[in-house]
Amino acid sequence: MKRNQMLKIGYKKLRFVLIVFLLIFSIFIKIYDLLVTEKVTHLNKHQLTKIDQSLNEFSFIVMGDSRNSIETFNNLIMKINKENSLFTINLGDFVYNGDTFRYKFYLNQIRKFNKPLLNVIGNHEIRKAGGIGRKNYKNYLGEYYYSFAIGNSYFVVLDNADFTMDSRQMEWLKKQLEKSKNYKYRFVFAHVPLYDPRKGNHVVWHSMVDTILIKEINNLLDYHNVTMLFVSHIHAYYRGVWGKTPYIISGGAGAKLRGTDPSNNFHHYIKVNISDTKVQYNVVKVEGPKSKKMDKVIYELYMFKYGYLINTILVFSLIYLGVVVFKNKRFRKYLLRS
Repeated sequence: MKRNQMLKIGYKKLRFVLIVFLLIFSIFIKIYDLLVTEKVTHLNKHQLTKIDQSLNEFSFIVMGDSRNSIETFNNLIMKINKENSLFTINLGDFVYNGDTFRYKFYLNQIRKFNKPLLNVIGNHEIRKAGGIGRKNYKNYLGEYYYSFAIGNSYFVVLDNADFTMDSRQMEWLKKQLEKSKNYKYRFVFAHVPLYDPRKGNHVVWHSMVDTILIKEINNLLDYHNVTMLFVSHIHAYYRGVWGKTPYIISGGAGAKLRGTDPSNNFHHYIKVNISDTKVQYNVVKVEGPKSKKMDKVIYELYMFKYGYLINTILVFSLIYLGVVVFKNKRFRKYLLRS
């Protein structure tokens, strides 16, 4: 047998062994993921059961727009874990889009929290064709809008991820705000701001879109003397008043910052301290990535690994082995006989 033919045969055998190895490896990863990955459903509901709802004086953390961040979000988690707080609430856009693997990646990240974590649905959570994003949120996190009470404080979580709110949710909000009159403090949470506090070209798609609905919501919050409206979506920190309703925009949990003004554009979370006499809001800065380019590369590698790599290897290996088997003369004869 000629040397070239021997090399060709050797190369084919090596390629076959490599493909079989990759197939076994990808199957092992899939099985490992099924066995080890915690089955999470309706997380918000389960997290609420872990919160002591009898306290009148306590602290809680507010953050938003982590967007599957790695280094910055890990820094934020470590810092929050050291805080003396009752729970944390994420104002949405915790994933880049509604892909299942991105939700799973986020759920794996937040296992590091040592205190309950609640979530608000954002526009990136629903960014997937066919409503997959909303289905994933409902499956993993629970209801799109909900409320709860802790001591003398009432909390209302809204869904304006589509930059609007339907009549059903508006009726629900009115009832919740009426109910909140029995409490000393009233906090409302949503992802998209009513208005964009910035000027210029940034206004488009960084606030709710229906001006009539915005005024209706604002008037409703004003009438019920809401203590604070928390929103995110804008990757920065802003604080102000819409009508009579005070607001805080907190979008610095890890997504790329939008702007260069050091008074607004920094990674952060908000620590809210509640006592019988007052509510205090402390902005806590968090260290961002040491290298933005490297952080992006690491992020893309993580996403490729979690979302595409194993599936690509699995499909390619099966196709390749199928072709090899089908080309085998004995196998073809067996098929023809049967």
